[in-house]
Amino acid sequence: RKKVGRKGDGVFRLHKDRLEFGAIEAGRDWEGQCGSKIITDSLKICKMLKDMLNQLAIECNMKENHVRKLRVVGMLQSGNRMQVITADLSKGYVTRIR
Repeated sequence: RKKVGRKGDGVFRLHKDRLEFGAIEAGRDWEGQCGSKIITDSLKICKMLKDMLNQLAIECNMKENHVRKLRVVGMLQSGNRMQVITADLSKGYVTRIR
């Protein structure tokens, strides 16, 4: 059977609790800002970060003061370029990607 969810190139997690708080997507070559690989990887990592935030919010029992402090990080690497992406739940259920 196939696992449900997205599979990235790397995941940051706590070993004991299996809580995920970061992801990595890597590409071999830089195709430019509008290359298909960078676009698909950036969309994929944003979805992964959103899923991680939702899972961490559930672990916090959806307590608003704890949920607003949550932040996950993603790294998008392509060729010799690297982009760091952060995501948080600043205003409730809306995920903010920076």
